[in-house]
Amino acid sequence: MSVAATWLLAYDIACPRRGRRMHYRLKKRALFVQESVAVLRMPNDDLEALLEQLESQLDDKQDDLRVYRVDWPDGAWMAGPDARGSLVLPTTPMPTKERRKQR
Repeated sequence: MSVAATWLLAYDIACPRRGRRMHYRLKKRALFVQESVAVLRMPNDDLEALLEQLESQLDDKQDDLRVYRVDWPDGAWMAGPDARGSLVLPTTPMPTKERRKQR
């Protein structure tokens, strides 16, 4: 099994129904940082399989799907109901409210 990498996936789907299907397929595997932008942590092989599934539902003339490999920055943290630790691997503790206000 290959080593997991961090991926930033963004999509723009013209049809609301296809957009909902895309979101549904991704929400179990990804952490959404915006409505149609998600972060995934998975090996290349798993990503390729997922992309094949997603691309089969796209309209090549109307829809856009982009994936970028990213290095998770040191000190990255997330808060909120969808911040699942299994997807985000911070290297430093989450800043306190006082430290966030100082920035």
